[in-house]
Amino acid sequence: MEDKVELPSLLNVEIQEPKSEKPMATPEQNAEEIQEIITDVPVWIVRWGVTIISAILLGIIMMSSLIHYPDVVRTHVKITGVNAPKTVLCKKSGKLIKILIRDGEFVKQKQPLAYLESTADHEQVLQLLGILISYRKDLKDINIPTRSLPANYNLGELQAAYQKLFDNYLLFIATDNN
Repeated sequence: MEDKVELPSLLNVEIQEPKSEKPMATPEQNAEEIQEIITDVPVWIVRWGVTIISAILLGIIMMSSLIHYPDVVRTHVKITGVNAPKTVLCKKSGKLIKILIRDGEFVKQKQPLAYLESTADHEQVLQLLGILISYRKDLKDINIPTRSLPANYNLGELQAAYQKLFDNYLLFIATDNN
């Protein structure tokens, strides 16, 4: 005896594919529809975006009218330049006798600033310096100086060196005249 088992009738149902009335869309047709969805900006995004940006700008304007800044800001500044003031150091120690310039006054290169205590007469030393500079110019131009050096200067510590220069000058003039 063979036992036959019957399957329920539900399992014997044929599966059929649904029939569509429309033909399938091509990728080009889908691209147009997708492009339309992407480019269409929702109205609520525009409305809320404009509202938020307007609120931020209005807040900045209100805060700038409420917060007051001073017109003048006081601060300390240190300004330096290419030719900034230089420190002046003396090569020799001694008492300061006379200051020749005022504070903040402009000075030139090699301009005397002050006199230190010395046995020499400062004015005579500066006069002798002027004479020696003119002699140097004459010698560069191959002119023999005809002016004589002053003999009675009070040059203090420079007296020995000046005496030697004066003697050599007199010897030079004597040999030049012969």
